Amino acid sequence: MKNETKLKMVKILFLIYIAILVLVILKTFNSEILNNINIKEETDEKKSVETIKKEEKGQWLFNVIGKHTSPLRGEF
Repeated sequence: MKNETKLKMVKILFLIYIAILVLVILKTFNSEILNNINIKEETDEKKSVETIKKEEKGQWLFNVIGKHTSPLRGEF
């Protein structure tokens, strides 16, 4: 009788351990997915393009708004 009770306790503790492990893994992946979504939104904002018409030449210039890559300002 005692062996059966110990076996049931071990099974219950093992299931609790597995449940906690699964929750930790899901939380980690969820955080990574949310971070990737935030990074994607930030890069989309940086890549947003603003058109400026240059009056004297009558040409359309594209000014890339963001930290990097704005050839009109001489930055690379």
